[in-house]
Amino acid sequence: MADIFISYASEDRPGVEPLARAIEDRGWSVWWDRKIPPGKTFSQVIEEALSAAKCVIVIWSNASVKSDWVQNEAAEGARRSILVPALFDDVQIPFEFRRIQAADLIDWKAETDHPGFTILIGAISEIVGPSQLKVKKAEEKRAHEERIREQEVKTEIKPDKPEPVEVRPPETESDAKPTNETITSEQASPKSPKTSNTLKLGILAAVAVLLMVGIWQWFSQPQTETSVAVKPGEALAKGTEYYNAAKYGMALPLFQQSAKQGSGEAMTYLGYMYEAGLGVKRDYAEAVRWYRKAADAGDATGMANLGYMYQMGRGVTGDYTEAARWYRKAADAGDTRAMANLGHMYRDGSGIKRDYAEAVRWYRKAANAGNAAGMSSLGGMYRDGFGVTKDYNAAVSWYRKAADAGDDYAIKRLNELGEKR
Repeated sequence: MADIFISYASEDRPGVEPLARAIEDRGWSVWWDRKIPPGKTFSQVIEEALSAAKCVIVIWSNASVKSDWVQNEAAEGARRSILVPALFDDVQIPFEFRRIQAADLIDWKAETDHPGFTILIGAISEIVGPSQLKVKKAEEKRAHEERIREQEVKTEIKPDKPEPVEVRPPETESDAKPTNETITSEQASPKSPKTSNTLKLGILAAVAVLLMVGIWQWFSQPQTETSVAVKPGEALAKGTEYYNAAKYGMALPLFQQSAKQGSGEAMTYLGYMYEAGLGVKRDYAEAVRWYRKAADAGDATGMANLGYMYQMGRGVTGDYTEAARWYRKAADAGDTRAMANLGHMYRDGSGIKRDYAEAVRWYRKAANAGNAAGMSSLGGMYRDGFGVTKDYNAAVSWYRKAADAGDDYAIKRLNELGEKR
């Protein structure tokens, strides 16, 4: 039998039907359509449904306050302490039922966020307990959040360049190959064998000391601009070349030179070098300073990286709202990784109101732009039915695209689903 019995006058049926549907949409079963099956009487069917109900909703209206049937059904609900009254009209409720507060549905137009309807649903929940739909959604939400915890959802944003692990000092004159020329005895001042040997040893020792001091000074001093001869406008390209070759000491002054010329991309490189400690001592605050300069110069990757620093609390106080703001700026400027990260923040409600549909929109933009994290996350939304209609085939399709793009999470999910890449 049904969870909820609605008592009403037949004149109120047009308003009761959408109310019953709205309650059913929340997962409870409702008895309201008074059709009498063959072989049973009206009073018999009413009594069975009323006795089996866990909650009785009585609709008070101009017609129902005059109905003995409605008042009798309401009395049974009150006797069992399961009565929930609701007003369809501004009427005087029969005396014996006035002590129970009624939900005001006089101006209700089937809105799910109507204050009176919200009160009614709350009263039903207290009496009947959570609806099966609500329980199911809560279970799905918990399962989804567990999957999120398993996934590394924060995609670190870095320049689209190789990430060498070896840090080498810049090339200096001391790195030059030794010359083949030698000093002959005729070119040198006459010395006795003993004096000559002593002098040679002294010179070698002095050279060794100088080399050691020079090396120590190079490593102990912060690297500043060096004289790298490049034509105006070529500093960024040459710096990138050195960066890709892991010659960070050579890349640094070129990026500094290019940054002085207003290059936002060079500023982003400098920020990442300070963030990762490439050629310079790791300094998150300095990284943030360069990322902010890059963002102000309009560089999308700089904006995205600044958002990441706010999200992770590196060099600045962690601030999800500020992270989301910079991710949005970067995403609007075309950075695909920022699109994916903005989708994460909408999905998790981090710094902005949780909105699964908006998360899907950003994941789709990132995915369509070729971002693997966006593809993988979009697959997850289709799999779980968050922000989109649940669609297993679409989920697998996006997981495959992400796997083809090298996304480890998507590969793992395909294996779990027993699907081939």
